Amino acid sequence: MRASDFEISNYRKLDKILSKLCGMIVKGKRDRPDYYGMVAAALVDPSNQIVARLNRPGRDGKRIHAEHAAMLDYADKYGDIPEGSIIITTLSPCNEQMAERDGPSCTELINRSTVKKVYCGYMDPTQDDDTRQFNLMETADKQLRNKCKQFADTFLGKVHETQNVEEQRKKTKVRRAAYGPGYFGGYGYHSDYSNSGSEGGDGGGGESIEQENFADGKNPQDKGDSKRHGINTKASVSSLRKTAKQGGRKGQLAHWLANMKSGRAKK
Repeated sequence: MRASDFEISNYRKLDKILSKLCGMIVKGKRDRPDYYGMVAAALVDPSNQIVARLNRPGRDGKRIHAEHAAMLDYADKYGDIPEGSIIITTLSPCNEQMAERDGPSCTELINRSTVKKVYCGYMDPTQDDDTRQFNLMETADKQLRNKCKQFADTFLGKVHETQNVEEQRKKTKVRRAAYGPGYFGGYGYHSDYSNSGSEGGDGGGGESIEQENFADGKNPQDKGDSKRHGINTKASVSSLRKTAKQGGRKGQLAHWLANMKSGRAKK
């Protein structure tokens, strides 16, 4: 496991995928309103292979959440999820008990997988994130965030976002998780659907998701926080500790990276 596996960058490209996920929700509810839910998620691996899915029916009248569905279908199509993969979702992963959910919480599934970074359209204020072991960031695009919030409001209700919730959101957007063991212990059940890397037609219920290049490095403004602040993510723990003493945002990032490399939780 590398510190770079937690690094979220290329925000413009992630927002493009997030926008297409919103389009999938609209199309899914239009074409099959009783089948598809109001959350969409995509899993993108380091080779830019992508599988995007909507919340869909599972076993015994329960629902398979979108992140779970994307992970399941990626594993069916491509095999094990490689390190460095990212999940993009319109709503941050659930982590609490839900009677309507088929399988474990999305947070638990991601914790058990090799996925260490999640980019979301809207941070669910009804869920805490104390159990997660991955980097979670909310889009800074206000239009996208509002659109994802509108989808979430259809089943969450008009949640009052207190100042504490907003403060937690700001913290979560820059939080870096500690290293932890990962594996995907998924479930082999799913409804009959297309196993393609995009959603479309009866099997998909959404727009196609074009492949994106997440490794071109052409847009320096889209690089992650560490690179923007001139931190060498391959530096030794001792070297990062020295950088951390500089203080400010650069020092904070160096401190977190040092903790991740040494296997300690961020403080």
